[in-house]
Amino acid sequence: MNQPIMEFESTEQAQECLKEWQGRLFLNDWIIKVMFEDLNDTDRFGEVEIASAIKCAVIRISPKSEYNSSTLVKYCAEKTIVHELCHIVLDYVDFQGNKPIEAVVFEEIQHQKVEQMAKSLIMAKYDLPFDWFKNF
Repeated sequence: MNQPIMEFESTEQAQECLKEWQGRLFLNDWIIKVMFEDLNDTDRFGEVEIASAIKCAVIRISPKSEYNSSTLVKYCAEKTIVHELCHIVLDYVDFQGNKPIEAVVFEEIQHQKVEQMAKSLIMAKYDLPFDWFKNF
């Protein structure tokens, strides 16, 4: 029986898994990096730090060695990546300040489009792939 990746053997394997799931969740225009980090929290396997305006994120995954095996949930590294990517899809807008939600969403979407246009123009002028913007 085919099963998900329970524990990543390397950062490269985690990044490949991330790339696959980015495509499945229509997040290919995001720059996302996976890092392994002890989160010092027994009920969290991962977390995501999101910069939505420039469509960048860092996913931190607790290594299996840091997992508290007394919990009822099985550790699954691939599921953790999918979970954190779903946060990007669903709740990436930062609701700070006293602005109406419509204004916040509009500003975020506008900024994303400006960033996308800037990247597209640089890619066109210099014949660069999107991956050129990744700094890892």
